[in-house]
Amino acid sequence: MENLDLKQVLIRLKKDIERIREVMISVSTGGYQIDELDEEYKSKYNLIDSCFHLLNNKYGLDLIHENPHESLWQFHAYWKEHLQSYSERRNYVYELYKNNIKDLNKLRIEIGNYGISSNVKEKSYLEIENVPDDFYRQLINLINDCYNKEVYAVVPVLIRKLLESLIVDILKSKYGHANVNMFFDSSNNKYFGFNRLLKTFEDNLNDFKVDMPSLDKRILREISRFREKGNTSVHVLELDINKDKSELDRDKDAINYIVKLLIRLEKKVTGLR
Repeated sequence: MENLDLKQVLIRLKKDIERIREVMISVSTGGYQIDELDEEYKSKYNLIDSCFHLLNNKYGLDLIHENPHESLWQFHAYWKEHLQSYSERRNYVYELYKNNIKDLNKLRIEIGNYGISSNVKEKSYLEIENVPDDFYRQLINLINDCYNKEVYAVVPVLIRKLLESLIVDILKSKYGHANVNMFFDSSNNKYFGFNRLLKTFEDNLNDFKVDMPSLDKRILREISRFREKGNTSVHVLELDINKDKSELDRDKDAINYIVKLLIRLEKKVTGLR
C-alpha cells in the first residue's frame, strides 16, 4: 500500500455504512417512511459503492459491497417476502454489513503509521462555506478528503452527485409538489436522470433569471461537462494519479464558481436570501 493517509477516508466510509444500517433498520421496523430517507440512502449507497470500486483498483484491495439493495424500495420488496419479524430485519441488516465493517477496521490497522503527518494543513478543493444543509457539508467534506488523500478518481463522481443534488433541490423548491412531474418520475418512484433534469432546467431557464441574472446556457454546458466527467470516472479501471490530479486542478476554479452559484440560487428560490 502506498505511503498515504487513508484513515479519514476509511473512517468516513464506516460512518456512511453505519448510517445506511440505521436507515434500513428504521424503515423496516416502523420508523421513518421510505420516501423520507430513500434519497439519502441511495446517495450514501452510491458513494460507498464508488469508493469501494476505486479503492480496489488503486490499491489492489478486495472490498465488496455486499448490500444488493440499491434503493430502500428494493429492500422493502425483499423484507416483505423474506423477513417477517422486526428482529429478523435487524439481524439481516447487521449481517449484511458485518464483513464490510470488519474489512474497514482491518485496513485502518494495516495502514498503521503510513499516514501523512497530522501537522500538514490540508487544502480544500471545494472552498464552500455556506451550504444548504448537513448533506451538502458532508458531501463537500468527502470531496475534499478524497482530494487530499490523493483518491483523485473518485472526486469527479462525487462532484457529479453534488451538482445533480443541487439541480434537484432547485427544481423542487421552484416548482414544488404541484409540478412534481418536472423532476420526479412517479411511475418508477424516483427522480429523473441528471441529463433529463438539466434539460428541464434549460427549458425553463427564464424562470430563474430574476433570481440569478448571470445564469445562462454556458453555465449549463459546464454543468453537463462535469456530469460527463463523473460518468466517465465511474467506468475507468486504469487510473493515472498525475493525470487525474492535473485535470482536477485545471477545473478547480470553474467547479467552485458553479457550485457557489447553484447554492446561491437554491437559497434564493427557497426564500433564504
